[in-house]
Amino acid sequence: MSRTIKFRGKRFDNGEWVYGNLIIDDSGNCEIVDYENNHEIRYDIRGETIGQYTGMNDRGGKEIYEGDIINWLSFTFGGQGFVEEGRVEWRQVEGCYVVVNRIETKDGRESIQLLIRCTRDLKVVGNIHDDHELLEGGKQ
Repeated sequence: MSRTIKFRGKRFDNGEWVYGNLIIDDSGNCEIVDYENNHEIRYDIRGETIGQYTGMNDRGGKEIYEGDIINWLSFTFGGQGFVEEGRVEWRQVEGCYVVVNRIETKDGRESIQLLIRCTRDLKVVGNIHDDHELLEGGKQ
């Protein structure tokens, strides 16, 4: 069995996203290492923006990373369709990637679903670092 393990992070120097292997040194400095034309390229990245590839892609083929905001089509028991939205994160307790819905439950906790269960018409619509307003119910 093979799976792709890679990361993304935002560069310190220009804020652009870079993708590749992750290195964190003993001091906590973070780098993404990419290989282009058999040459190693290293980028210093902001540690708080690191996200791992989940191994899943959305309906358009876009890779899904931790920190992405996604939406998907859900159905009620009566067959009524509606769009749900949430952020992707790894949960150690569940041992898998989950989607944390922005809508809180009646007891004040966030609703979570396993990422694998949200696959119907899955779409990446942003990420928690660039699109804060999505989590607050802003732009769609």
